[in-house]
Amino acid sequence: MEHTSNQFLERVNAIIEQNLHNESFSTADLARAVFLCRMQLHRRIKRETNLSAARYINQYKLEKALRLIKTTPDTIADISYEVGFSWPPYFSKCFKASYGVCPVVFRKISAGINN
Repeated sequence: MEHTSNQFLERVNAIIEQNLHNESFSTADLARAVFLCRMQLHRRIKRETNLSAARYINQYKLEKALRLIKTTPDTIADISYEVGFSWPPYFSKCFKASYGVCPVVFRKISAGINN
């Protein structure tokens, strides 16, 4: 069962990654891509991760952004667009809600800059 679960999440992650730049990519789009109805997708992801499908997609984007902030010199706005957010202030709000600091402060912390 766990092997199947891992394969399912790997497939879901690959589809999210392929659509990362698409700001209108939704749970309905993901459900179609994995050949499930929206509710089946929601239940399956909830069972595997304890997150709703929408929250899982959002969390995937934020984790990708976290890696980009650490490893690229791109602006926070560029990173927000790259991970599928159409409005950088909303991206910053979501990032802060997930990680406790805004992206600019996180970049400074991860780079070892105190001010």
